[in-house]
Amino acid sequence: IYYANGIEIKDHNWQRGGYGKITIQQGLAVDSEIAVYKTLVKAFANEQSYQSQLRKIGIELDSLNTIKMLTLYNTIARNDGKFANKHNVDSLKQALEYVVTDGLGQPAKSDKVKVAGKNGTIQLADGSYIIEFCGYFPVDNPQYSIIVSIHKEGLPISSGLMAGDVFRQISDYMVTY
Repeated sequence: IYYANGIEIKDHNWQRGGYGKITIQQGLAVDSEIAVYKTLVKAFANEQSYQSQLRKIGIELDSLNTIKMLTLYNTIARNDGKFANKHNVDSLKQALEYVVTDGLGQPAKSDKVKVAGKNGTIQLADGSYIIEFCGYFPVDNPQYSIIVSIHKEGLPISSGLMAGDVFRQISDYMVTY
């Protein structure tokens, strides 16, 4: 559990003791909310700076939806300097690749093309879930980005396993045909 600006941030395994000290890359790979928060703070100095960078590419956090998330991944994949400095974006791209090669996003891993991305889960007020995987490929020269968003009632849920597998099937099909 991490406290920042009066907000309590918990990882999904907080009741089992959490992850302890891990790298940003490892944190993103295991879907650590704390790692994501600390990454944003490190990369952007403060939340206002982060939100300002998002606004530059047309994204407001309070209205972030599936299409806007895909737009964000397009910006990261292009690495055109609008979002953050090149070093920070390159580090983020390496972390997104690591999510797929060694993290909870492994079901998105393809034998046909190298992909990078991130899975996520949101619980809605009615108790249902939105599970997603958003990514791009090929990693070395991004041409495509995809977001898979699945609305699921009840447990079990696994964004990496369920949405990641659909992402892999789509990316495999696209590079084959």
